Amino acid sequence: MTLAAVTLRFLILCLGLFLFSGTSQALEKKHTINHNGERYFRVSVPDHLVGKSSNPMVLSFHGGGGSIEGHMRTTKMDDAAVKHGYVLVYPAGTGRRKDRFLTWNAGICCGSAAENEIDDVGFISKLIDFMIEEYAVDATRVYATGHSNGAQISYRLACELSDRITAIAPNASQSIIPNCSPKRAVPVLHFHGTNDQCAKFDGGDCGGCFQRALQSYGLPLSEKTWACEPVMGALSKVAQRNKCSDEIAITLQKGKTTCSRYKACAGDVEYCIVEGGGHTWPGGASAVKACEHRPKGRLCKNWQNVVGPASDDISANDVMWAFFSRHQLPN
Repeated sequence: MTLAAVTLRFLILCLGLFLFSGTSQALEKKHTINHNGERYFRVSVPDHLVGKSSNPMVLSFHGGGGSIEGHMRTTKMDDAAVKHGYVLVYPAGTGRRKDRFLTWNAGICCGSAAENEIDDVGFISKLIDFMIEEYAVDATRVYATGHSNGAQISYRLACELSDRITAIAPNASQSIIPNCSPKRAVPVLHFHGTNDQCAKFDGGDCGGCFQRALQSYGLPLSEKTWACEPVMGALSKVAQRNKCSDEIAITLQKGKTTCSRYKACAGDVEYCIVEGGGHTWPGGASAVKACEHRPKGRLCKNWQNVVGPASDDISANDVMWAFFSRHQLPN
């Protein structure tokens, strides 16, 4: 094995080292179902909901090249599920490995999932069936959120499973579905930083973050990018689809974060913009464990230079749950 290959494997291992941040306040279990092969996901049921029926459920999708464990650690959503009282499900994407470097087929992105036309929409539909049957989840309160490529698959579900997904709250990526014809107007709450260089706020060539982080070590990796439109333009299309007026009202201002909503919508459209914010989860933790042990180390600094500044102005988890809890599918 060449020195470059050894170095690459070491760096990938470092980037992939995440803590499994489980909580003693919830029942946790991993499940597998068969959908064009074995697919797996992790379920967390807060203790006070165990044995109860008709509980709301949030599907939380990891980013491209990520993992369930890394997404758990970054978002801190286990704590939010206990605090607010909902069943939390972390589905796993696909890739060469079962546990990390996974992607979602969200349209024109990402990785092998899109290249191989993996049926992630069908997988999630079957997962919802499983959760309703095995965990007595309320079918009228099924919500989706996700980071980056996870945000993209959330948007795709809103287009193609609008009769099953009650509302979505994507973070750090625009929708990349060329055509969207939902059966109903799915409410959307979008989070984005204006200094996001992975899913650029002003549009252009998005993606390539993982490769850029490793390029800083002199590794000859080509960036995998895709064309993305400006965030506000993408949200305007969602607002038009949801029959909103052009009038916008500010709902929250804190620090450098401003949350707003379109008025008079058939399906609510809201967004929280972090001025100067990067490709990060508002109120979340660092994406790589290296930053926890060596916050001034080279690996941590290189990663932070790529993803950009984090923000603690708001907790995306709290804001999205306030949004989700206002919406329910008709029986």
